[in-house]
Amino acid sequence: MNVGLILSGGRGSRFGSALPKQYHMLNGKMVIAYVADALARANSVDKIVFVGDNEEPALKNLACQYGGAVAGGGKTRNLSLQNGLDFVHMNFDCENIMIFDAVRPMVNSAMIDRYFQLLRTGYDAVITAQEITDSLGCRDCWRLDRSRYYLMQSPEAYRFEMLYKYFDKDSLYTEVLHHMPDTANAYLNFDFTNNIKLTYDWELDYLSALLK
Repeated sequence: MNVGLILSGGRGSRFGSALPKQYHMLNGKMVIAYVADALARANSVDKIVFVGDNEEPALKNLACQYGGAVAGGGKTRNLSLQNGLDFVHMNFDCENIMIFDAVRPMVNSAMIDRYFQLLRTGYDAVITAQEITDSLGCRDCWRLDRSRYYLMQSPEAYRFEMLYKYFDKDSLYTEVLHHMPDTANAYLNFDFTNNIKLTYDWELDYLSALLK
């Protein structure tokens, strides 16, 4: 089965609100609900798992609404992800998993189906990537060739057995692909160019306009 895992444990200190940013309203519904909606509309998704505060009413309501489940979050992103992976491992016969941030609401069902399809064709991982279009600086040297570098973002999809084997919650790396062995066959998707992450409060208005 294919599982969509939504990481929703962050507090968003830079956002400047007591309410976690994923539960703020955006054009009439919570930011996290856009991610859940995309998963629910995808043909390839069998189960949705939310990772966050087990006692958060909004999260429990979402799980009920989408027929999903809630796994407890952790103090760090890696600990939250490990909790989610453990929950999936214990409760489902998962073949492939796709990992989402609750605050990236621009995802859509077509890209979700595409990522799972790419895993079925033989890839071990599918990563959302962005080209670097600004100049790239370094504190140790003046000149860097930006064409050698790119940004790595969620959502990202993995063959579950391999990810569960190699993921290390104590690693300093927060990019999930960096936990995988060098032999992993990864596909980099550069086509999803509007993958905006909600970080600051003013970005709610920006996202609102884009989604309209």
